Amino acid sequence: MPELNATVLNVPNGYPNISEAVESASESDTILLSDGYYTGDNNKNINFEGKKIVLMSENGPENCIIDCEFDGRALIFQSGETSSTLIDGITIIYGFSVENGGAIFISDASPSFRKCIIAYSHSTTYGGGVYIEFGTPEFINCTFVGNYAATSGAIYGINSDFKVNSCILSENYTAG
Repeated sequence: MPELNATVLNVPNGYPNISEAVESASESDTILLSDGYYTGDNNKNINFEGKKIVLMSENGPENCIIDCEFDGRALIFQSGETSSTLIDGITIIYGFSVENGGAIFISDASPSFRKCIIAYSHSTTYGGGVYIEFGTPEFINCTFVGNYAATSGAIYGINSDFKVNSCILSENYTAG
């Protein structure tokens, strides 16, 4: 079996923002986010482009926050990402989309999420927190709080067999 040469890419020490780290990452790499707030164009609307990588916080979701400032989504998965693409210990707040998925958009992909907080995000259509179509993502020990959409405040899935394990869903709401 060939040896994997995985690398840890540090943000902001090493890479100034999340987008540049994801663009530079190779298969099996880990992007490690230092404590802090991540805002601005290069820290939202991040497309993983099919990469099997880990995006994780250094010290948990209470200390590592992606703030979309109601101006876009945090994360986009639409290129066949598998469960080997892992988001671990990150808070995502104030995502917004006039389309589906206020904070996270998943289409034809199955990433994994562990110990994440998705909060106070909004979609004018489906999935204030997360929108899923044609995928089987898994959410483990995550919290969804205060998300809003016309249909399904926390998570909306169509043609999807997503899994929610040991998660908290609180105060998410819809227009109806």
